[in-house]
Amino acid sequence: MSSLEIALRGDWLHWDGLEAGLTDQALRHLLGPDVIAEAREPARLSLQLVTRQVYRRSAPPHMVVAWFEDAGDRLLLIELDEPPSLASLDEIVSAWGPADRVAPGRSIVLGAMTTEYVYLSCGIALTIAESYDDPPSFAPRIARVRLFVPTDLQGFLVRLGGGDRNYGPR
Repeated sequence: MSSLEIALRGDWLHWDGLEAGLTDQALRHLLGPDVIAEAREPARLSLQLVTRQVYRRSAPPHMVVAWFEDAGDRLLLIELDEPPSLASLDEIVSAWGPADRVAPGRSIVLGAMTTEYVYLSCGIALTIAESYDDPPSFAPRIARVRLFVPTDLQGFLVRLGGGDRNYGPR
């Protein structure tokens, strides 16, 4: 099973990073026949110019965003909004241990505050949404994941937009 299949299933306890060399064609195949791809558009990730494409599908996660290193097909980063999860958040954090980086979330979730937990050797940045109500109106949950080939902190910040602010509305 490929790493992207593991992610689309939400099997985070078996996640160990996006495999290098994943292409748009392989991504479309794994997303299934009902995927609708929007037009690819130029974007900026950290200081580099990249292209970005949004895929919509009927099965969760309903929105997948792919960031391509150039106008070609080489994937740099994949985002899943509201991804499924076969394990509880506590089980995932317990299995992965302390995050390599914890920062304010870059994703806006209505009714929640978000925090991003980055696991460099696992190739994932988890955005966790927590209720700001007292008592909380919902349990903490994974609001978004950013998937990448395992890297170091410099690679995350410089190549994968780890220091960027919110990517904006979707």
